[in-house]
Amino acid sequence: MGNLELGGVEIIGYDAERRIYTSHFFDSQGHVTVDDLAYDDGTWTWMGAGARTFGEFSEDGKTQRARHENSEDGIEWRPSMDVTLRKIE
Repeated sequence: MGNLELGGVEIIGYDAERRIYTSHFFDSQGHVTVDDLAYDDGTWTWMGAGARTFGEFSEDGKTQRARHENSEDGIEWRPSMDVTLRKIE
C-alpha cells in the first residue's frame, strides 16, 4: 500500500458455541482484529466492528480479490480499499 510495508498473520478458528468461523489477524504494525468469517456462494465475508471485507479466490487458488468497507453506524458502508493478493511461489 504505497510505501507502507505491511505484513501479518491470520488465524482462523471455529466457535462451536456460536457455530461460526472467526478470524484473528495480527499485523506488523501491532494491530489485532477479530472478525466473524462466513462463506456463501464463492464469497468469503469478514465482518467486524465497523469494518467488513468481501473476498473471492481465483480458480487456481493463487489470487484473492477483496473489497474492504467501513461504517460508523453499521448501516451506511463506505468503500475503503480494493486489494488483490497473489501467491508467490
